[in-house]
Amino acid sequence: MLIELGKYDPFGRRFLEKHQHLNKESTSDQIIDFSRLLHHSKPEPVHHLFSITDVPLIDLNYPLDELNAAKPGTVKNLAIQSEQEIYVHHATVVWSRKGRVVKSFSFNQRIEPIKKVLFAWFPIITDYHQDEVPPSFLEQQLKARKIPTIYDGYDRLQKRALCVVFEDRICVHFEDGLEYTAYIPFSIDNVVPLDIGLLVSSRPLMLQSEAKEGTKSLLVDRYIDFLMTVKHPLRGPSPVRLEKQTTTIASKTVQLDSMHRILFATTTSTTESQPAIIVTFNIRDKSHYLWTYERRSRKLNKKVNTETEEETEEIKDDEEISVSTRRRMSRASILSKKSRKRGSIIHMPKRFHNSRGEERFYDNELERGLYNAFIDPTEIIVRFLWKETCNNKVRKKLNEEPEVKSEAFLTHNLQGQELICILNYSLHQLQVIDVDKIMNETSQCVIFKTTAISAIPVNASRDQYKDLLFLDASKKAHLFVDSNVPCLVPLQFTDDAPRLLSDPVFERFSVHFENGDIKRYQFKLRPTSSLVIDSFAAVGCVSTQLFSQLWHRFIRYYRLTPHSTAPTEWESFFVTVLSLLRLQRVISNNNLITKQLGFLPETLRDFSILLDQTQLEGVPGRWIDQLPVPITTTDATLFMDLLRSLHVLYEEYRIRKTTQQQAKQLGYLLMQCSVILGYRDWIAYYEKHGIQQDLTVNLTLTSNNDYDLIYLSPPPLPPPNIELCVQLMATASTTALLSFFGVSTLEPTIGYCQHGYSKTIKQLWSLYGVLNDFTVNKSMLLSKMLEHGIMLEEIKDLVDSLADPILKALDELKQNPAVDWEKESYLILERDDIFKQLDSKATVPDPNSSTFKLPPFKNTGIPRTIRDVLKSCRESSEATQMYKSDSLDLETEHLRFGVGGYIEKVRVMLDAKRIPDLTIPSLDLNDDELATEHQSRVLMLIQRTLALSTGRAMYAYGTHLTSPIKPLPFEPITLAAKILPLRTVIHLEEAIHSESLEWPQFHNGVASGLRMSPNSNVTDSWINFCFPDNAEIEPQHGGLLLAMGLNGTIKHSPSVDWYRFVMQDAPDVVTLGILLGAAAAFKGTKDATLTKVLRLHIPALFPPDSHSFHHSTLIQATSVLGIGLVYMGQCERTLAMTMLEEIRKNAATDPSVMDPNYEAYGLSAGFSLGMITLGHGSRAVSAVDPELLNHLLELMKLNADVTAPGATIALALMYLKTNDRDVASLITLLHKRPYLNYIRPDLLLLRVVAKNVILWDDIVPSRDWIEAQLPDFMMEDYDDAVLQAKFHIIAGASLCLGLKYAGTKNADAFSCLFEQLDHFMQLLELQATTVQAGVTHCAIQTCVDVLCTACAMVMAGTGDRLLFDRLERLWARTTMTYGSHMAVSMSLGLLYLGLGGYTLKTTNESVAALLCAFYPFYPMDMDDNRYHLQLFRHLWVLALDTRWLVPYDVTSEQPCRLPLEVVDMSGAHMRIVAPTVIPDYRWVKSITVLGDRYWPLKVDMTVNGHYQRSITQSSVLYVKRKKDKKSYEEVRIYVENTLSFCVLTRVVVVCVGSEW
Repeated sequence: MLIELGKYDPFGRRFLEKHQHLNKESTSDQIIDFSRLLHHSKPEPVHHLFSITDVPLIDLNYPLDELNAAKPGTVKNLAIQSEQEIYVHHATVVWSRKGRVVKSFSFNQRIEPIKKVLFAWFPIITDYHQDEVPPSFLEQQLKARKIPTIYDGYDRLQKRALCVVFEDRICVHFEDGLEYTAYIPFSIDNVVPLDIGLLVSSRPLMLQSEAKEGTKSLLVDRYIDFLMTVKHPLRGPSPVRLEKQTTTIASKTVQLDSMHRILFATTTSTTESQPAIIVTFNIRDKSHYLWTYERRSRKLNKKVNTETEEETEEIKDDEEISVSTRRRMSRASILSKKSRKRGSIIHMPKRFHNSRGEERFYDNELERGLYNAFIDPTEIIVRFLWKETCNNKVRKKLNEEPEVKSEAFLTHNLQGQELICILNYSLHQLQVIDVDKIMNETSQCVIFKTTAISAIPVNASRDQYKDLLFLDASKKAHLFVDSNVPCLVPLQFTDDAPRLLSDPVFERFSVHFENGDIKRYQFKLRPTSSLVIDSFAAVGCVSTQLFSQLWHRFIRYYRLTPHSTAPTEWESFFVTVLSLLRLQRVISNNNLITKQLGFLPETLRDFSILLDQTQLEGVPGRWIDQLPVPITTTDATLFMDLLRSLHVLYEEYRIRKTTQQQAKQLGYLLMQCSVILGYRDWIAYYEKHGIQQDLTVNLTLTSNNDYDLIYLSPPPLPPPNIELCVQLMATASTTALLSFFGVSTLEPTIGYCQHGYSKTIKQLWSLYGVLNDFTVNKSMLLSKMLEHGIMLEEIKDLVDSLADPILKALDELKQNPAVDWEKESYLILERDDIFKQLDSKATVPDPNSSTFKLPPFKNTGIPRTIRDVLKSCRESSEATQMYKSDSLDLETEHLRFGVGGYIEKVRVMLDAKRIPDLTIPSLDLNDDELATEHQSRVLMLIQRTLALSTGRAMYAYGTHLTSPIKPLPFEPITLAAKILPLRTVIHLEEAIHSESLEWPQFHNGVASGLRMSPNSNVTDSWINFCFPDNAEIEPQHGGLLLAMGLNGTIKHSPSVDWYRFVMQDAPDVVTLGILLGAAAAFKGTKDATLTKVLRLHIPALFPPDSHSFHHSTLIQATSVLGIGLVYMGQCERTLAMTMLEEIRKNAATDPSVMDPNYEAYGLSAGFSLGMITLGHGSRAVSAVDPELLNHLLELMKLNADVTAPGATIALALMYLKTNDRDVASLITLLHKRPYLNYIRPDLLLLRVVAKNVILWDDIVPSRDWIEAQLPDFMMEDYDDAVLQAKFHIIAGASLCLGLKYAGTKNADAFSCLFEQLDHFMQLLELQATTVQAGVTHCAIQTCVDVLCTACAMVMAGTGDRLLFDRLERLWARTTMTYGSHMAVSMSLGLLYLGLGGYTLKTTNESVAALLCAFYPFYPMDMDDNRYHLQLFRHLWVLALDTRWLVPYDVTSEQPCRLPLEVVDMSGAHMRIVAPTVIPDYRWVKSITVLGDRYWPLKVDMTVNGHYQRSITQSSVLYVKRKKDKKSYEEVRIYVENTLSFCVLTRVVVVCVGSEW
């Protein structure tokens, strides 16, 4: 019953002995009084043990008491029963757990000593997740009025903290390292934990002196100014409100004044059945008081929740707050802030807190919420409950005591109701008060009173509830459980006499002996057998009195009665149940039993000797020999109720495969009772299930009254069979279930131990209620399983007759699951794929994270294949890579693209630091001439190297996870080539001017910046780290700034840092990068700060007579385009008109006097105007200027170099996708051949683009549509001038196809463009023989540039091998210009965009960005910005999309490759193999998993559910492979290795045969 655990030696003392440097005394007070830690002694140092929970963060429906985690019917968590120790020595506190230090604190710098240490729970101040707790109507109103929300709601999330109490402050330490200090505006007397936070009281003497001075608080009748609550240290203390009594107990009304000293407070929230209690002791009248408290915020929440819908609808969004109320709240807010600074409580007029007028004080519920938002709602409301009464003799004795010491704590009765125990050390008196009787206004509230010198609450007999252990005057220990249960005999300790009980932690406690020793003891009263625990739960369903009687007998027999052989728990329970009847063994009186039961005499045998030897099954005879003689006989009806309740448990065990043995043990108890009572139907039932009647003991009742009462009464109905019950059930109600079993309840009224009584039966009853109801959806079966916490393993544990129907229904749901059930339902169905999809958090999609990659393939011992060769080559080349993240292993590459080895090729082709090979045939030249020829050839090749950065920025986008301690490195550009076959390396660093490298270096900086992964943790300090002040700013830093703006990183940097790059003496490209990057980051936001920065660089936006800063044309053009990005789609009239003027301002100016790159400025103004009015069409004309359309049409014809390109682009973007045929018809193209003399071919390209992007729906991916753009006279005319115009028109039409079908992987569009690309690549091989033919050759090159980028736009991110083959051939050409190399590099990067993880989208903003990035006229050389600025080539980032769908196998926990069927809105079915780029999700109707290797799944994408959003936001589709099925990738690898082995074997055989 009581086990000695050993002598207790505080771990903190041993720890400080080893670390003596930590043990320091306070610098100001050498003597520390720790008496308040343990009221009954003053030991120094002080130690105390506390209970611990298994996790430091608990999320419950109500604020946490650690025992709430152990609810009946849940799994027992042994971690909750661990101990943690607090050891205080001088100014050092050691917090340890299980022999390990959690934290240690030294407060030697504090002036005041430590007064107390304790644990309390505090809410986590955080915003509730929108999906978890939807905002209430009141919260929405507060948010709409921008009022800070401190209206806490239910405070569900809490953390436990250690509180160290000083004279006027409390230090709060959380285990995760957070520390706070709460300052209290008075000297602290005592601190106790509440349900949330702390309750703090002041010293009584201080309050007495204040009362004598007559400084009475204005709130003394409403607020208790010596009590304060601390809900969270950040919020400071809050006063306590005293509620006036208005009920029938008003006669008991007392004033909670400063004479009350706090002893104890319960840590559970107030509920209807259990109020929260505060115990105080009045030092004036020497009496104890009980109070109940409730949080005011909860009370107000309760009122809000009970409002009717009609009252809620009266509060409208535009409701105005009355002026008087606004003034009151403002005044309250000011006073609250001032009082917190002074550290005093709030003194407000009485009427401000009038509780009776509180309902009338507020005009509506919104104003009530606003009031509680300004006045801290954490205060509690206290109401009087009970006052201790005593006779005159006791009162006189108490008055003679100079100081009365007492303590209070909480225990529970058998029903789990709270009992308050008060121990008066001065009187050595212990009394137990029943709180339930107080609430019911019963006069006799004290249910137990005795003499005691020490008492503690301990979990001696029950898991969830506490019992009372006390030492009487003779220093003997007693255990009190309930007034209906006698106290157990005195508990004996083997050592010296005990003097004190302390440190209870669940079933363990400490005993202090007279000799100074401290020992830990543990109760062993509770059974550990699940059979006995559940049996006692069955008894608890019958009667509380019967339970207390059986439990008391069980403890006495099992723990206190000496036995020759220690009995088992089941033997003790068996004997205890039979002890309820007066029984005797029957050996020879067979006639009586034969007459009553109908058994033949020859079947009777005495198996007691055999059973005593084997004890395999049945009823051993020695158990019967241990039966005590009962003092009283149990009522026959009550005993029959007990059998029925135990039969429910028998059925519970019988239908589960894992409890068959326990069912047999319980069955013999029921069989024995049935034999005694002569219930033939019951005997037959148990024999049917394998319980042999011959293995029971012959017993009969000894009392004639019992015999007549039982045997002469009508026999009970046969015992119910659960299989038959669920088949015949007509309703799933609990009443019907109770009627089947003939019991009154299946819920024990006794809070005993965690049990599983009737759990399975109730679950089955609910599940079969769904199965038998053909009117409900079978998915309700999952809801019921979740409601009752049933897992699939529990169903499989049932007997087949019960499990098969449920498993069959679950299998049907598993084959055809919906995706909108509760996510836990899919764990029941073993559909982990759907659960994982629903459980995934919406984050920034990162296609190059580990989730999207396969682990390296392990060597299987099969002979090496080409895969292994390629892999080894790749690994050898990685040693020279600066960035290892822009490569894919062959397995992942094959997963994404279906082939391997291409990623490495593209990486090498776009590597600017690699020295390329240049093959030059032998020439008959001397050494000087040969060197000059080599340099000229290398110089042409170097132009390709300098253009690679634009493509590498696309290829490596989002692949690098930045390090917070390292800046982003820039890859070097190698200006050299290796001449083959001489293998001579020629360097040209000195031959190229540094200014010519400005833009290639800028593009190189962009490529480095765009490598940053979306999941990189970027801060403003890291951004500044990448741009140190003491370093010279170089062009690549400008590219890095642009990249940070394009990917949004620059938003982490404050705007004041922008001026650092704008105003300092740095290259213009740095200013260009920050201006365009910031504009891209704040696209469409109309950001005022950024607008001011951009206006500083646009003279047209200066105020009149302002001084010009003489910025370069490039800076002005970038600022103009930046304005268009910031105001994209806003239709801002002033800015639109300004851009229109900027297009036309140089129309009549002599080009010789204009600044360089003036053409680019006009085009930038056109792009800016088009972006401002993007897609608005005729609405933009009415909003900006009715003549806007006419002005643009006029400018298209006015000046071919300055106004025409900008006006054409502006018109195209303004009417983008409007399908306005009237406007499109105004864009004139060629009708007859003479028009070629009036319009340039390049302008024809722009006009074709403008006309077709307006008529967006008319664009058709076919060769006929392209030819329809050509005038009739061009079909048969092959003159160079006609061919030049024809080729430009075809290029314009091709660009339109690329824009419309960007990122769609449309087969028709790609086929059409690819055909044109092959045709023009063939024309490109022809040599020009005349000047006009040379111009035509340039037009062909323009077509090739446009076509390769258009094809790459359609196939973005797909890695198409056909297109890669053509681009590889173009890349190998060394005779192209810098701009053509740029087009080919961008096409390569776009084809493998982000290692294939990204694609493009076709929204209006995206089309505008793509048109600007892939403007069809590329620079001629490295510093050419005449017609279009080179930095605009990176705006493709604004059109990125992550429609790369990757299936992820939850079984292997890696991505996989499998076929999918995608159905679009038109009903067209597309069979694809994922991972792949899929169409825009807006046009996808459904996605279906094909094949039999994975569990079926069909997703309806037209529903905007959480499952669908998870797919679109994460780009991951979770799937689950069936058992014994290999993935498609495993099958492919197996086939490849097998074929490789077969080929190798054949080669060996052939070789051997030929040699033979």
